[in-house]
Amino acid sequence: MPKENLEHLIYAPVPHKGYSIRAKSPGTNESEFIGSVKDWMVPFDQHLFKPTFECRMISSTPTNTLFLSRFFEKSKNLDELKRGGVVWHITAIPEELLKRGISLKAVDQSLIQYEQNNGVPLGEMKSLEVSPETTTKDTDLSKMQKLIPEESSRKILNAFEKDNAKVLVICKGNIWDRIELFLTLSKFLVKCGIKNFSSTSEFPKEIILKVSKNVLVISGYLPSIKPGSGWTIINLSKKESETGINKEITEKTLEDIYKT
Repeated sequence: MPKENLEHLIYAPVPHKGYSIRAKSPGTNESEFIGSVKDWMVPFDQHLFKPTFECRMISSTPTNTLFLSRFFEKSKNLDELKRGGVVWHITAIPEELLKRGISLKAVDQSLIQYEQNNGVPLGEMKSLEVSPETTTKDTDLSKMQKLIPEESSRKILNAFEKDNAKVLVICKGNIWDRIELFLTLSKFLVKCGIKNFSSTSEFPKEIILKVSKNVLVISGYLPSIKPGSGWTIINLSKKESETGINKEITEKTLEDIYKT
């Protein structure tokens, strides 16, 4: 199958200019790209950023386009003093392409591969090439059954029925575990027809979340959240034994009480 070409943009330090648009493909609409992440641009705590740090963010828009952002730390050679900084690599994915076999995972891999092959370019760059899946199975959702229980998935959907959904999913694994879960749940929301949402694979500064609506956050820890703030919290790291609740006993007890 022929590859699909996606427009993409890099926001990072520019020599003698500071943080700005560093590179873009010819068909990129700058205002749409920056508008999709304007409230999220470099909002994460700086102690997170180190050479091994990876984070992802998706913004779903009313125009049926997903903006997938990869951001990471580049240690050197970005500005006039050869210093490094945080790099945002953003691409636009028409939802129609997702229906035609392009997976979020394949787009994410293309973003990684582009940087490995080209570094962080300056100026004009070619469109991002992405190969459609060779299988009819949705690879973004293929592992969902193993990653998150059905009950938790329903809880997420119930939360997004509200006007201002805020869902926090705690996943204690490593950065890549959270990115995998992020891609899966983001695709799940798209598949279920959820529009105008933002999702991220790490917890940003809380002030960003105050101005964002319909947010799905994957986090490796439980942040300090004020009671009554409207968050739906799903802890995938909490085992049944830690809750002290045995489902079989619970069901039997309820049955004895209500069905006798």
